[in-house]
Amino acid sequence: MNKVVSNNASLSHLKTKPRNTPIIASRYGLIAVLYAVFLFISFATRLDLLLESSVDIASTPMALIKTFAVGFLYDTVAWSYLMVPLVLYCALVPERFFATPLQRYMLYGITAGAILLFVFIAVAEHFYWEEFQSRFDFVAVDYLVYRREVMDNIDQSYPLGGILLFIGCISSLLFATIKKFIDSVIMHYHVCRRRFLTAISLLLMPCASFFFISDSLSHITENELNNNLALNGIYCFFQALNRQQLNYAQHYATLPESLVALELHRAVATKNDKFLNPNFGTGDIRRKLIPARHSELRPNVVVVVLESMSAKFMDTFGGQQHLTPTLDALALQGMLFTNLYATGTRTVRGLEALSLSVPPAPPASVLKRPHNGNLFTIGTPFQQRGYETIFFYGGLSYFDHMKTFYRANGFRVIDRTDLSGNEITFANAWGVCDEDIYRRVVREADVAQGSGENFFFMVMTTSNHRPFTYPEGKIDIPSGTGRKGAVKYADYAVGQFLKDAATKSWFANTVFIFIADHCARSGGPDAIPIDNYLIPCILYAPKIIPPRKVDTLASQIDVAPTLFDLLNWNYTSSFVGTSILAQAPDHQRAFLSNHLTLGYLRENMVIALTPGRQVKAYRVDPLTHNEIITAPIEPYVTEAITYYQGTSKLLEALLVPHRALTATQQMDMD
Repeated sequence: MNKVVSNNASLSHLKTKPRNTPIIASRYGLIAVLYAVFLFISFATRLDLLLESSVDIASTPMALIKTFAVGFLYDTVAWSYLMVPLVLYCALVPERFFATPLQRYMLYGITAGAILLFVFIAVAEHFYWEEFQSRFDFVAVDYLVYRREVMDNIDQSYPLGGILLFIGCISSLLFATIKKFIDSVIMHYHVCRRRFLTAISLLLMPCASFFFISDSLSHITENELNNNLALNGIYCFFQALNRQQLNYAQHYATLPESLVALELHRAVATKNDKFLNPNFGTGDIRRKLIPARHSELRPNVVVVVLESMSAKFMDTFGGQQHLTPTLDALALQGMLFTNLYATGTRTVRGLEALSLSVPPAPPASVLKRPHNGNLFTIGTPFQQRGYETIFFYGGLSYFDHMKTFYRANGFRVIDRTDLSGNEITFANAWGVCDEDIYRRVVREADVAQGSGENFFFMVMTTSNHRPFTYPEGKIDIPSGTGRKGAVKYADYAVGQFLKDAATKSWFANTVFIFIADHCARSGGPDAIPIDNYLIPCILYAPKIIPPRKVDTLASQIDVAPTLFDLLNWNYTSSFVGTSILAQAPDHQRAFLSNHLTLGYLRENMVIALTPGRQVKAYRVDPLTHNEIITAPIEPYVTEAITYYQGTSKLLEALLVPHRALTATQQMDMD
């Protein structure tokens, strides 16, 4: 009875408080305090990431001031969205309940949970930046889809227990620091009308942010790392999520469609082709490739796509760590392309370029788009000639929709689930070790040979990927110690694969192509850091292809046409890429995308197309490859738009709803 009287007295006392209490001393004070905590954590995160990339950032006083000042803006914008549920809660909870002990503990829980989330995100950003030199972007969005692989990767790559303990300690310390503010916010009476007016005022912030703030405000310097640092990770994540269905024509620089159709025909035309549709204005680029010589070569072909194998890892390209003795030897024995660039920074873009010979049109790779079956792929000419076509992947091929795409386009798919227990000697979060999948490749080649069939195989490797683990005792670098060991093991596995293949009767009549899907590093101070796109490409067939070095500027999309040119095949093509061996000096170009930034490399200039119909040009220093913004050369801008707009239009025509999924595809997606 006494306790009830005491509580009523307390409530009566609250009602005598002044009604013009400042927000920091009202129930909305919790929002202000959490905002301060959020700013502190965001500042500490930005400082940590800055120190992580201190060698590459612009560190002049003005650049740093801009980075942190604009960073404060984006932190505030991010908080304006995050606070919405709490603002509504503070506005709607009646005064009678707000002053109760239960409410006090609810606020404790809300505050502790929010702080724990903020610290967790800050730590996650540290490791994400370490891997990608970027705030959360489309890769982070993808990681939410493939939680199993990502969580296994994190568990095998980092001391998870210590990290979680660190997060818990920092969160507890911050909560203890502001706990007294939680006790104070329930001690002030806030009449209903004033509560709602305050809430409306606060909710104007996210509304204003939505209409007036975009990531374009982060372009404060010519250094992309500084621009990235100025952003907020949470803000970037939701921006990436929102842009998953971005359309080229609505967001990028365009030209009249009739002009694009005409220019794209000119871009893909060669001396040995005949277009099926004489009306170039339709955008139909299907053409008959008629080689000068009539005798076709019919070798087996194995395309090995090496995970994250940057050119710089090889001594052939200037590396000095001697990590790739096998690939360096093959570079001398085969046809080496010294100036070939990946189209993107993800495996799915590399596979798209190699399989479909198209530039990287936004928003997503064709492998991840619906209705992507029955397309003209690198496998189509082989299938038309009766070849056995198989796609191999050491992991689970549902990842990035690889199984769905390749099955829908006539390939048999073999992945980790198809390997028996005695075929797997080692596996980690991403799949079996490269040696294991190579042994299955050799086994399937033997089967095809035994049945009298030629074969075309595509092999996607996994070992050169974090957590960088592989079988012990294979190389002189311990497993799990970093990228160098993974690169050296991947090279070692290639050597073992070829040693095994060389004992087979089909070896002499087989063309091996070793090429990377993308580089190990994607970010950097430049808008499109071209060194982070240069990859090795080696065609190796001692009995078929003589050793040669090709210095032509080229792209992954040109590999398939080059292969068919070498084989002297007559086929109907819808590839956007062309044979590297037939390219004229004024046709040499490469495509370099970083998700939403579409780059076009021409001589020593990069044209960058970005959302908002922006076009920028960067002059590339021929020695250092540093990029300096410059005035664009108009023909290069036209070429860049032609390729990207034209490809987007082609894909719109191909990836249409009437290309219904087969029952097998639907089961794979389910």
